[in-house]
Amino acid sequence: MSAKKKKGIDVLPNEIRLELRRTIALKVYDCVCSRLAMKEKDQKKTHASLFYGIEGDEDSMSYLDLCLKGEGDFEGLFEVTGNEGQKKLKEIFCRRSGKFYLGLQINKSSLERVYLKGSEVVNGRNLYDQATKSIANLKKALSFMEKYVDMESGVVKQSGLEIEDVIQKILHDFFKYENNSLTGVFYGIDHYLGPDFRYISDTNLFR
Repeated sequence: MSAKKKKGIDVLPNEIRLELRRTIALKVYDCVCSRLAMKEKDQKKTHASLFYGIEGDEDSMSYLDLCLKGEGDFEGLFEVTGNEGQKKLKEIFCRRSGKFYLGLQINKSSLERVYLKGSEVVNGRNLYDQATKSIANLKKALSFMEKYVDMESGVVKQSGLEIEDVIQKILHDFFKYENNSLTGVFYGIDHYLGPDFRYISDTNLFR
């Protein structure tokens, strides 16, 4: 995937745009699964309210906004660069496509729109479908992780490897398996593996 530039700025590839949104969708799905049993219709409605936040309620959580700030569960996807503290997507997730910054290429409009061109935004049904389809890829990424990390203790098997080395190896394995798709891997690696390789069996996604 080669980078394109518009007025000297790398254009965010559609694949990465979609992967970031699916990352948020998986987090929302995890939150919904942790709640009491709901009908599918109510689950989809809740997906939308958690993604966007509840209009008029300043205290409601918007996971879209949280991602666009590079905070919370999404903090590990970004790195601070420059003197002004601007955040950009880590290079290991860009696949040599360019440099993509929060507030510039990665913004609310780019992540909430269904298509690159057009005004239609994702709804609860879209988010629910994206999350459920991404779980299989997340499971596969974790199976690759077993080659590098002891899943019981969370200890890296090969001495000298840092977390980003392990992530890079998992991404490389996943690229070969899934034809360069990262659906579900962003969230799985950053949130569930985390800097201390927290084990995924305790999460709500697989209950």
